[in-house]
Amino acid sequence: PALVLVSVFMFSACTAEQQKLLEGVLKNVDSVNGTITVVDKDGNTKVITIKSDSQIQTQSGSSSIEALETGTKVKIELETEGVARRVDADLARVRGTISQANAASGSITVIPERGGTSVTVNVTADTRIRISGDRSGTFSNLTVGATVDVRYDPGTKVAMRVSVGENETAAIEGN
Repeated sequence: PALVLVSVFMFSACTAEQQKLLEGVLKNVDSVNGTITVVDKDGNTKVITIKSDSQIQTQSGSSSIEALETGTKVKIELETEGVARRVDADLARVRGTISQANAASGSITVIPERGGTSVTVNVTADTRIRISGDRSGTFSNLTVGATVDVRYDPGTKVAMRVSVGENETAAIEGN
């Protein structure tokens, strides 16, 4: 009986501690009602209330719920069940195909490989462009139809890193 009591106590303590920190991906941001919907690693969906004194931290330094964007990984410190004390948002990520590349404005638009709304990001002088993983690239490598993996700040829409996949080449051999 003592072992069962200790096990129950330890389980309760772990559960309470786990409830204080929530990690997952933003599924929805409702700035009008002050809530965000998060899907955790186990696939559970939770609606979290963002109060006026909740701290929000994004890569851009923005502290507004409007700076949060779906698809962003978040770590949430809970004040109470369902109420955030602090939200830390990581870089957002989109994988897909470039549908538009505008050198004049320094932006690219990516259609996600798994569907969904296209994402337009700004490519700046600080953006790291990688070709096939190891070679450095330039904006000229960001062509329509190229497959890319983009990490960007959801608050500013500035790309931190753009990785361009291998371009397929064709060869014809014969007589």
